[in-house]
Amino acid sequence: MVAVVALPLAVLVEIRSGSIWRLVLFLALGVTIAVVAPVFAKVVLQAVDAIGQIAAPDAAQQITSIGHTMNAGPLSPTSAVVGIACLLAGVIISFELVIRSVMAVLLVCLVPLVAGAMCWRPAREAFRHLVEIFAAVALSKLVIELTMSVGVTLLNQHQ
Repeated sequence: MVAVVALPLAVLVEIRSGSIWRLVLFLALGVTIAVVAPVFAKVVLQAVDAIGQIAAPDAAQQITSIGHTMNAGPLSPTSAVVGIACLLAGVIISFELVIRSVMAVLLVCLVPLVAGAMCWRPAREAFRHLVEIFAAVALSKLVIELTMSVGVTLLNQHQ
């Protein structure tokens, strides 16, 4: 709704300032980005998820084997505390990955609004910032998945 109101107002401001060619350029660019960006973002998110699954295809199985090893014999109090801390850290990190996925989807939902406002001079920097935030969220999600995979693999090897 905001984009429907903001776009005509931005067009009127640019027409009043006399920069018709810039208006046409940014309007065409904004429409193109609004159409292409969600598809591109979906491909990027699917690639990040696929790389995470390739890096840790059997992470759940490794976590299960760690649990079976801990149940095999009596636990010392230190082992129990470390096990509980690892379990809580895993839950928190999994929750964080879900939040990062939701954040990436919300950023993709903002693309048409920001792309439509590109013909308005103060809003041109918003698209660059949106792309930077999306790249940071997608790459951080990948790094977290890879780090978790390496940690679980190393924990499983040293038992």
